[in-house]
Amino acid sequence: MKTIRLMMSAAIGSLLVLSACEKSKDVKTIPQSSPVETTINSRPPRQMGPCEPNAYLVTLLSSNVIVENNGQTLYEWTWSVQNPAPGNGTNGTTQDMSHWGFPINACIDLGTLASAAYSPNGVDWTSFTPSVQTDISQPCITTPVLKFNYGTFGGNPSYYRLYTTVPYEIDETASAYYKSGSATGCCVFSFDGMWCGGEDGEIR
Repeated sequence: MKTIRLMMSAAIGSLLVLSACEKSKDVKTIPQSSPVETTINSRPPRQMGPCEPNAYLVTLLSSNVIVENNGQTLYEWTWSVQNPAPGNGTNGTTQDMSHWGFPINACIDLGTLASAAYSPNGVDWTSFTPSVQTDISQPCITTPVLKFNYGTFGGNPSYYRLYTTVPYEIDETASAYYKSGSATGCCVFSFDGMWCGGEDGEIR
């Protein structure tokens, strides 16, 4: 009897071992993957260089010069812009100006802005229709501006004209802005701009 019981115990033990082995075959081991590095591929905002309001020489060459255009009397304003220290923006130099512009005084009727032009030499002019809108390429002036989309090249002066249908007075403290490269950025400066005239801003 003892022999039979021992044989039965051994058989049961073998069955339990086989059952455990079968169960272990059904268990799948999932390999642990290495952590995935997530990179946010966003470009940081471009940094502008320091603001230098005197970086360029902006000179009013003439104002209210009467010209005739197809029987219409216009008043011509001409400025020159020059970079006195052209370079890469280091060691006191200033990068080429990309463009510049200025807000139009609220008292000025936008309908009186007839046309505009720019020139590399004061002789050959490229005309365009002036518009007053926001210049999103720079953060210095976020209100609508009249933009001259032409810059400077080295130390040579560039020339700019604006034609109006009525005469305006000179505002010696008008605000303007320039946009240059990333090293010298943009800045607001004062220049001889246009003003309606009179204490109440009305044209006299």
